[in-house]
Amino acid sequence: MISNQIVLRYKFDFFKRTSLLLFSLIPLLLIVQLLLNSVNFLGALVVLFFLVFFVAILSLSFLKKGLVHINEELYKAYFIFGTRIFKYKIDLTDRTVVSILKNYTAKKMILKGGSSQSSKIRNYEVNVLNEKQTKRDVLFLFKKETEANKAVKFIKEHTSLKVKVHK
Repeated sequence: MISNQIVLRYKFDFFKRTSLLLFSLIPLLLIVQLLLNSVNFLGALVVLFFLVFFVAILSLSFLKKGLVHINEELYKAYFIFGTRIFKYKIDLTDRTVVSILKNYTAKKMILKGGSSQSSKIRNYEVNVLNEKQTKRDVLFLFKKETEANKAVKFIKEHTSLKVKVHK
């Protein structure tokens, strides 16, 4: 089994990762509180449960997305600290082209005082398309063009898909 992989980006943006890290403090505080009290067998089980919960939330905040090529098949994968934990196959039947589509999305931000303001953010979608480009599957959405180019380069090196540039 020959395997090649590339880790591309975090699964969650900075705000969501920060929220997960702050949320992970809750079980940590419960663990500390339980350890400060006298711990019997049931208390040790509760501490163990909260410890597993803490590690799961902490590792979820560092989850990254990437691509894996195993035995002529392309997979979208999730990594924690560089270790692949999950993968699922990308269906490339009737898909002959890989492309980066550039577009803008609006992101609303709530400001102090309750008013909201939206800003345009440039996105780069990595897509696989059929020959006539009537069907497409979005593989990734990047904020940086260099990351999108890395993904397309990896796909081009490990599959027979052609690269089409859209401007």
